[in-house]
Amino acid sequence: MKYQVSVTIQPVIGGFVVHYPVLKDGEEYPLMVQEVATTSGKAMRIAKAAVESFSLVTKAKDEAAEA
Repeated sequence: MKYQVSVTIQPVIGGFVVHYPVLKDGEEYPLMVQEVATTSGKAMRIAKAAVESFSLVTKAKDEAAEA
């Protein structure tokens, strides 16, 4: 990838707003998406999934099950 991406979690009253990039088919650059989570655990799961989708290193399925 030739560009930097970032994931942010902002606390708001009643939960968290998570901003993260999504790379859709046919798009050259990622689109920024925002999602609302009512718990910190849900916000962290959203952020983790976004980071893993842009990771250069992938986990094997058996390693992912252990983590």
